[in-house]
Amino acid sequence: MIVGDRTIFIPTIEAELRQIEGVADCGVVALPTGPGEIRLSCLAVVQGADTAGTHAAVVARLRAETPTIEVVCGDSVPKTPSGKIDRLALKARLQDV
Repeated sequence: MIVGDRTIFIPTIEAELRQIEGVADCGVVALPTGPGEIRLSCLAVVQGADTAGTHAAVVARLRAETPTIEVVCGDSVPKTPSGKIDRLALKARLQDV
């Protein structure tokens, strides 16, 4: 995905988010908000006692890419039968948030 003059690799961002303590799984998608504008949306599966701290760490990492973000905590990230993130289902789930 290209944002401004930078190329953002969403799988790389997801891998970095999974390294944050408390993030069991996550999926990131880019949703259009207007002409030439996007919002990064993330569905994070958070485990552990410090959910607020984990949420803040995920937001801080995504804010490094774009100031327009939305982070939602959920119980699972939609997957395809082969185990990959189902991007269409994830977009549908996050579009209404």
